[in-house]
Amino acid sequence: MAKHAQPLMRGLLMAAALLVTVSALAAESLDGEYVSAQGGERQLTISGSDSADAVAVDMEVSVPQADATSCIAEFSAAAERQGNRLEMQLSEDDIDAECRVSIVVAGRKATVSEQGEGCSAYHGMACPFAATLERR
Repeated sequence: MAKHAQPLMRGLLMAAALLVTVSALAAESLDGEYVSAQGGERQLTISGSDSADAVAVDMEVSVPQADATSCIAEFSAAAERQGNRLEMQLSEDDIDAECRVSIVVAGRKATVSEQGEGCSAYHGMACPFAATLERR
């Protein structure tokens, strides 16, 4: 092999290794159970993130109240996966306002955020879905 071809070959090999690494990261499974006890108990279950279909997401929230009761909220939805991010629109026939939930998974943590006036209809003022949870 000619000397000038060696740097080109080395560059092609590095590009191929980078492509394999990026592909492996993009295909990482997000499936699992994530929990948090910060500000109440939250449990998030993600399944089906390895398939081409929509990802199944279930979340339960329980927050103790001052009057010894608990605020309880939950949802089940199909999410669209974009890398390590899951996006879903919650909808019910009797709720007109929009509620979008996003979940970003990084390592062992899942960060849930919500956006829209309709979200409080799913959980009330004391049980927001927004939280950072850790994989069990």
